[in-house]
Amino acid sequence: MTIVRRFAATVTAAGCLLLGLSVPAAPASAADSGYYVTEFDGYIWHGTAAETYEHISYSQWASAGFPAPTRVDVDYVRYSWSPNIFARFTLPATWAYGEPVEKASQVTFGEWRTAGYPTPATASWIPESFVSGHSTSDELFLQDPPLIKTGGGWVPSHKLSYAEWVAIGSPEPHIFNYQGFFRYGWTDKIFVVGGIEGWEPTGLPRLAGNAGGHVLTYDEWVHYGSPTPMVVDSLPGDVLWKWDAFPTLYYQGPQGVEILFLTWDEWSRMGFRTPTVRPYPS
Repeated sequence: MTIVRRFAATVTAAGCLLLGLSVPAAPASAADSGYYVTEFDGYIWHGTAAETYEHISYSQWASAGFPAPTRVDVDYVRYSWSPNIFARFTLPATWAYGEPVEKASQVTFGEWRTAGYPTPATASWIPESFVSGHSTSDELFLQDPPLIKTGGGWVPSHKLSYAEWVAIGSPEPHIFNYQGFFRYGWTDKIFVVGGIEGWEPTGLPRLAGNAGGHVLTYDEWVHYGSPTPMVVDSLPGDVLWKWDAFPTLYYQGPQGVEILFLTWDEWSRMGFRTPTVRPYPS
């Protein structure tokens, strides 16, 4: 352990495996230390006062006196639509009257190899998955469990079919009423807008003063789960304009949603709407 202590400031428990060092695990007959290890990644878990678990750093483990962690049984699972493999495991309740804590972590290829290339079972539900929707359609999306090794990150979404939603147990989704996806009828660009406060009788959203959004790249749209946009001719506060000295048309929507250099085809599909003319700065 002397060698390991030299790295205490920078090495996590998972890093011990990368350095060829082993994380000791308590024998089956030993008393439960309250620390647990998932061997596929070397992470050590410890309960918190918030009745959950956090994976601890090497220095935290050292400060506790290197208590021998208990090995955690792990199942390897995946969703039928996804190539990603997840390690699913259950940690004991953090207090006498609590409930066991179910967790899951996406498995890297190296971790899968360390585990012996287990064949993942198809799961109906993986803990810490998240089902959500938004205000502009009835579509539902599932996000995989967060990527522990990247501190969460922006997890891709999968658009659920009705059959898939039923298969995972028809969980109640979290609806982001303040957010929606739109497409103007005169352009193929799709954009996301936040700050939706409600809906007008006209069917258009009522936007907060700080509403904003941006035009999505194709990759961003796919990352969101390829949501079907609500098609509108305009949004509150949209402006079509040009400089008095130049013919180029600009279209500006909610904060951040700017479609510059409007094409002739887009202007034609818009019905040759008359732009607001602004004096070019002298």
